[in-house]
Amino acid sequence: MTDKPSRQNNSHNADLAAIQQLHETDMAAAKIHDIDTLITLMTDDCILLPPGQEPIRGRDEIWKFMQEQLPENQKYEITEYVKDVR
Repeated sequence: MTDKPSRQNNSHNADLAAIQQLHETDMAAAKIHDIDTLITLMTDDCILLPPGQEPIRGRDEIWKFMQEQLPENQKYEITEYVKDVR
């Protein structure tokens, strides 16, 4: 008898817990407009696709964009954050 399925389940559960933690960090930071925390959740080669604008490539450029948008974004309160899981 092997415990391989058990190890797979443990790994899967650990992955799900890590994803949930990232999601909770993202939600908390977004609600208070904490771009410094949000940017840590992105990879160096990430791409942001703002509606009606050209893609923004890379963490540094996205941070600049978010910094520029911050005064406008702070006018709004995020009251709900819904995961879109498919």
